[in-house]
Amino acid sequence: MKFNKAIILPIMMVTSISTLTGCSQKINYKQFSDIFVDCSNTEQNSYYFETQYGYNVYYEDCDSYIFNEIKKLQPVKRFTATDVTQKHFVYNLVHSVKTNNSDYYERYRSQMFFYINGSIVVNDYGYGVLDSYNYFTMSADDAASFFKMAEDKFDANDNAIQQDRDSTKTDKSIDAFLNALTNQETIIGNVSKNGYSSINDYETFTDDGALLRTLKNVEYNYFATEECEKYILEDKNLLFYNFAKEDIGNEIKQAWFLTLENNYRYVRVYNMMERDSLNRPNIAYVNVYSISKEAGVTIYNEAKKQLG
Repeated sequence: MKFNKAIILPIMMVTSISTLTGCSQKINYKQFSDIFVDCSNTEQNSYYFETQYGYNVYYEDCDSYIFNEIKKLQPVKRFTATDVTQKHFVYNLVHSVKTNNSDYYERYRSQMFFYINGSIVVNDYGYGVLDSYNYFTMSADDAASFFKMAEDKFDANDNAIQQDRDSTKTDKSIDAFLNALTNQETIIGNVSKNGYSSINDYETFTDDGALLRTLKNVEYNYFATEECEKYILEDKNLLFYNFAKEDIGNEIKQAWFLTLENNYRYVRVYNMMERDSLNRPNIAYVNVYSISKEAGVTIYNEAKKQLG
């Protein structure tokens, strides 16, 4: 993450670029709207509030809400001094531009700092761009409205995530999962042959019904509902249930599956969402359950029997 450390230094600038020429240059935005050139993929953008102690919550702008609100602003190009240690809003804007004599795209970034007194500092950096600081100012009233919008968006994000978490806890529970599989014609799984959590140790099986019955007879104690973004799962699991072998470590095709951790004590039911309520791609909410080690060993041994 790149942070503003010298916002008051005088710098030399040139005009904004839409094609990178191979040599690094500084960018001068003549007006605020110039910043949004070559920024079509807003899912690459991100935002957060920052204080002198850092930041705690970070979001990608997958629904373009903040991007569209920033584009509505009409600040003037003017430097206004501010206390950079006070709480401020940061928006990271990604530009994708063609390189010279090529169809290949490179990226540079505009990191935008919004302060409550109306000061806006824009630092551009990345491929083909030297650190370039541009300064804008909006009215105190506009700044207050902007900060309220951003705070409200964070509250809305929290509520959306909690709704996804709550619906996963109830609608995608272990009981709902096992009941749904009762009527499923084929259940594919992968189990470690030798008790190792290694991608090369898994073998695929088709459950003949015995493993499903075993899973239904286990006592599960709800532990938590977690959120995750990456699905490289083979590092700590002995069993994948309702899950195809070729999916391990690659794109996950099943939206709903179960894992048994290699300590035999935790079962996880994954609810893969193509898009969550914030429009974020490939998000999973995971119900975590604790079980007795004896139950875990029984599940694992029954899974190995399915290999024949």
